[in-house]
Amino acid sequence: MFFHKKQVPAPKPTIPPETIERYVTFTKSPTRTKDERLQDLKLLIELPNVTTLAFYNGTLPDEYIMSNEIDPVNIDWLLIGTKLVTIRHVHYLYFIGEFLVYISRLNSDGNISPSLYIENVTPPNSAYGGPRQRSAEGNDAEYYGHPHINGNPSSFCMKEGSAEINYAIAEGNIPAAFDLIDEALHSFGPHQPFCHINFWPAVPLIQRR
Repeated sequence: MFFHKKQVPAPKPTIPPETIERYVTFTKSPTRTKDERLQDLKLLIELPNVTTLAFYNGTLPDEYIMSNEIDPVNIDWLLIGTKLVTIRHVHYLYFIGEFLVYISRLNSDGNISPSLYIENVTPPNSAYGGPRQRSAEGNDAEYYGHPHINGNPSSFCMKEGSAEINYAIAEGNIPAAFDLIDEALHSFGPHQPFCHINFWPAVPLIQRR
């Protein structure tokens, strides 16, 4: 006798009222109505690789401020957590880690000025990825959160797509921006990465003939 378990759809996440209010304010745009932005929020939370959504008002982490020589000013950030990011490359599946994506739309003067930076929040040198050191120089060696992120946390070095991401953020279309960011996180360009993908743990892929 075979038992077939009925597939029960997972319940949709409940969005707290304060999160809805902050998202609507954060994404305010003359080109997108409030209803469109509310629909965006539901879509964003239901994206398969999104695990966390939160808001933060403050400065960037000290490491980023120091390395980029910018002024520590308080602005509003939308934080989006990801599932474990993996990359397929040359018959291997590499474990890169879980990420926190920081997105801001306005600068301290209230003008549209899209900003994005990425942080690998998996513990360094974990079996599931995490920031890696390109050299064996002990505690002084710089950590890299992703092959195409110069440090951790830091901005993403993208040859293509950065203009589209900035445009989507400026328009308040966060799901579109995150789709492009997520695609970039799952990609590796072998030409001139900050840290080669071979520094991350990997398992061989099964080759089918």
